[in-house]
Parts: sequence; C-alpha cells; structure tokens
Amino acid sequence: MIGSVVKWTDEYGSVRNSEVIDIASDMYESVLYEEGVYKYWSKKTKSFRPVKDKNIDSLYLELKGREYNDFIYLKEII
Repeated sequence: MIGSVVKWTDEYGSVRNSEVIDIASDMYESVLYEEGVYKYWSKKTKSFRPVKDKNIDSLYLELKGREYNDFIYLKEII
C-alpha cells in the first residue's frame, strides 16, 4: 500500500491521483498493510493483529501532495 498510487476526490470535487506515504490511525499507534489486511500493533500480545471491521473507519492515509501532504480516510478512495 505504501508507495502505491490511489485515486480520490478532494474537497472541491476534483479527482486526484496521489502516492501513499503513510498509513495511520486515530485509535492505534502503529498500523501496516500486509497481505491485503490492515494490521495494528497490539501492546498486549506484542504482535501485529488485524484491524476489526468496526474500527476500519479510524484508519487514514497520508498522501504526497505538491506543496503539502493530504490526509484522507480509506472510504474516500475511489
């Protein structure tokens, strides 16, 4: 996922293509995308665990912009 290009709609309704430079979350400290699954670092098990469906909306992507980086939630990807 990091390094790939995603298509998304900005706040003005324009469709844009941007490169993903980071995956982050409002709930978890560390998130990664591995084998088609989003995973978070569990302090309890000291390992990466799959993100539950009910918490998937807390994930967002940092996208490389021209001047500034953009942040979008996963549901904003076209």
